[in-house]
Order: sequence, then structure tokens, then C-alpha cells
Amino acid sequence: MLCGGVGAPSNGTALEGDGLAADAFVRAKVPALANAALVSFRTQVVAGTNYYFTYGGYEGEVQVWSKSWENFLQITLPDGTIISQ
Repeated sequence: MLCGGVGAPSNGTALEGDGLAADAFVRAKVPALANAALVSFRTQVVAGTNYYFTYGGYEGEVQVWSKSWENFLQITLPDGTIISQ
């Protein structure tokens, strides 16, 4: 992957580290996704990492911007709603 590029979609089995924290943040902040199956995800390196999650039974991609060194997480839902810590 090139710096700043978007990674290929994943089957969701390799999510680890900061990605697990981002998924847990989504599940804690978006009740509709608390028990949803993670279908796939992809990443993009920016000033931190953008995670793009697709959940079973939920339409659209959920984006999480993570800057772990600042303890910063921000969710953007498909409708544009932003949820921060």
C-alpha cells in the first residue's frame, strides 16, 4: 500500500490493534451496530488512519478516523453524522 492510499477490502479477519479499538468505539457509540457482524474493512493512512467498516444489516460504510497518539477517534456515519469521543 502506498502512503495515503486506501487498502484493499478485507474479509474482516485481520483487524487488530488500533483497528479493534476503532471497531469497539463504533459499537459503543452506535447502538444499531453493537451486535452487528463486521463484514469487511479497509484502511487509509492519513494524519492517523481512516478505517472504513461495513457491517451486516447496515447500509453504507462507517468511517472512523483514528489518531492513537492523541487518543482521538471520530466516527462519520453514511448520512454524514459525526460522533467524537
